[in-house]
Amino acid sequence: MESRKYCARCGAFIADEYSCDWYRFIRLKYCTTCAAALQAEAKREFKRKTRRDTKAKLKDARDMIERLQAENDALREKLMERR
Repeated sequence: MESRKYCARCGAFIADEYSCDWYRFIRLKYCTTCAAALQAEAKREFKRKTRRDTKAKLKDARDMIERLQAENDALREKLMERR
C-alpha cells in the first residue's frame, strides 16, 4: 500500500500514512473541495430523482382519479336508466 494518498478526482495530495489516524487514512479518497463538490452533486441527483418519482406518482394518481370518475359517471347513468 502506498504511504501517500492523492485525491481520486483532482490528483491533489491529501495525506500521508503518518499525518492522520490509520482508519481515516484508509477511508480517505478525496480532498475537501472535491468531497464537497461530490456531496453537492449527490444531493442534486437525489433531489432530481425524488422530484421525478413524485411527478410520476402524482401522474398515476391523476390517471386513477380520471378512470374512477369515468366509472362513476357510467354507473350513475346505468342507475338512472333503471329508475
